[in-house]
Amino acid sequence: MEENLMVFGARLKELRKEKKLKQTEMAQLLELAPRNYQRLEYGKTNVTATTLIFLGDYFHVSADYLLGRTDNREMNR
Repeated sequence: MEENLMVFGARLKELRKEKKLKQTEMAQLLELAPRNYQRLEYGKTNVTATTLIFLGDYFHVSADYLLGRTDNREMNR
């Protein structure tokens, strides 16, 4: 499971950088303390379902992409 968290963190970081956002900005967006957001990017903590859904919608990617279950970013709706 630790490997899945690392993939999630790496993809989250990549998407954040594509939007030219800082970690502190993402933390504010998610209503998290900056340290808690950093733990998401570093693969040190699980992501909640509601946060996962929010991030997928925000970045216009599927939850499966964020979780490393596919390399396809497209959302299936």
